[in-house]
Amino acid sequence: MKIFYSILKLIFSKKFDFIFFSEEKSYQKYYILLIEKLLTKKYSIAYLSSDKNDFINLKGINNFYVGEGLTRMFAFMIVRSKFLFLTLPDLGYNEIKKQPDNINYYIYFFHAVNSAHRAFKKNAFNNYDIIFCAGEYHYNELRKLEEINNSKKKFLPKTGYLYFDYLSKNNKELKKEDFVLVAPSWNYNKKNFLNETCLNLITNLLKSDQKVFFRPHMEHHKRNKNTLNTIKEKFSTNKNFIFDEKTENLDSMLKSKILITDNSGIAIEYMFSLKRPVIYFDYFSKIHNELFDKINIKPMEDQIKEKFGYFVKEKHVDDLDLKHLISDAEKKFLDNSQNLQNFINKNFFNFENSLEKYIEFLQKKFNN
Repeated sequence: MKIFYSILKLIFSKKFDFIFFSEEKSYQKYYILLIEKLLTKKYSIAYLSSDKNDFINLKGINNFYVGEGLTRMFAFMIVRSKFLFLTLPDLGYNEIKKQPDNINYYIYFFHAVNSAHRAFKKNAFNNYDIIFCAGEYHYNELRKLEEINNSKKKFLPKTGYLYFDYLSKNNKELKKEDFVLVAPSWNYNKKNFLNETCLNLITNLLKSDQKVFFRPHMEHHKRNKNTLNTIKEKFSTNKNFIFDEKTENLDSMLKSKILITDNSGIAIEYMFSLKRPVIYFDYFSKIHNELFDKINIKPMEDQIKEKFGYFVKEKHVDDLDLKHLISDAEKKFLDNSQNLQNFINKNFFNFENSLEKYIEFLQKKFNN
């Protein structure tokens, strides 16, 4: 009945100044600093979520549980707001259709700083009105996508990446422990790092006396349940293995000495915010845009991998000396770490200090 009353309440709601949509509780962290700041400005704010356990317990927030499927589709047909924030790409090509009479501006909000022209489908951003850019590379990629797709020109404010602000603010004084964080990225291709490598990788890490945090992507919980269940069951009794299913990823990040991934956006956040090394198993491509080869811009994640990452090309992880590999990766990162901050400052807008830029843009747009 909760969803029925929530939708009923939404039907009779006024037009809000700002609406934020969350796919599940783990997405809340990308918005929360902005929401808190907007509340101080006395704007009316609604928070819609597909997760019944996801709500913001702050005075002035109107929480609505919209579920999935038909109820969510209906909710997006009736909501009214000047600004609607989403972390979902492919607006208009999925169940969420634009309602220009109800919403003035549809805003895409990046929840990773990977480039926009490879890991997303070619039409992923066509129907958005505003997209906040983490760096000049986002701006250039999105303009190129508009040109190739012959799509409308969007507002692309050069604000920075708000989640860097969040990580800086919430960098709790947790003691770094001797954990290895394994975090596979989401990939449409069935032959991917999670399915092909993670089970053997974790087995080898534990045999090498390493403690392991395993944190799959949020999409894996929906689409790769069998693989996750296999991993969970195999290592459930091992005291050195933790299957991290928390909505918040800070604990596993802060307690880990090193991250192992293929293409996950968490790698950049981990490396830049915590200044810790990342090992990449770099043999699974993640190209979701068939027009990628026509866009002659090197993806930001590749630039970061080449400058500061540690590459592993060996597919047979059983043959790797992981203890030596981890030690070597830590040393190489330390030797090159003095160049990291200069790279961040050169390529990212307002690193760890972007909130005011978001507010400045939104207030100006609100008053137009």
